[in-house]
Amino acid sequence: GAHFVNDKMGWGVAEWGTIVHTEDGGKTWSFQKTGTTKALLNVFFVDEQHGWAIGNSGEIIHTSDGGKTWEGQRSGVNRDLFGIYFIDAKTGWIVGDGGIVLHTTNGGQKWEPQAHLGEVWLSGVYFTDRFNGWMVGIEGLIMHTTDGGATWKRQKSYADSFLRNVFFLNSKEGWIVGGKGIILHTVDGGENWRPQRSESRYNLNSIYMTSPEKGWIVGDLGVVLKYVVDK
Repeated sequence: GAHFVNDKMGWGVAEWGTIVHTEDGGKTWSFQKTGTTKALLNVFFVDEQHGWAIGNSGEIIHTSDGGKTWEGQRSGVNRDLFGIYFIDAKTGWIVGDGGIVLHTTNGGQKWEPQAHLGEVWLSGVYFTDRFNGWMVGIEGLIMHTTDGGATWKRQKSYADSFLRNVFFLNSKEGWIVGGKGIILHTVDGGENWRPQRSESRYNLNSIYMTSPEKGWIVGDLGVVLKYVVDK
């Protein structure tokens, strides 16, 4: 997983506790010391200073100085964690294997289990504000909350692919990407999800849209698609 806070500054994670950092838009990368040897599966920064990385066996690490130093946080779980989203430096959610949803309101000093959906694999989570969020996972699963994650309702995807990542531009318009090149799009907050044409049959792992018309999708084997919506 990788995360950019602007067009120059970003972080990437990998196995063996690896975190790399760029300040020039990915031309050059440097390693950051993490203090963990567990595989890191995703990373998220709310600004240039405050970030979290998550991974195998409930691993969560946090930085408040742009990654110069990383410290562990207690997840209270030992399942693999895949998806993370913060709306500010205090309020965030993590999802993972075993239907786990964790929530913090103090920047991760304390992570509380918020929901447990049974043996489902949750891979992506996104919130547009403190109340409205979506998470996605195995077998076409899309879940939606309007109360900050206290309760979740399923939305129909009409897909059986593994959905890996969800992104919203605002509370109405969003996209989901996943296995076998699937792209889903909504303009009504997920009441209706419709498939969009994709040139790829590869698994698509993440999406970032800069406007309703264009964005980027990253897939397996280093596939990066510049995504332009046909009008």
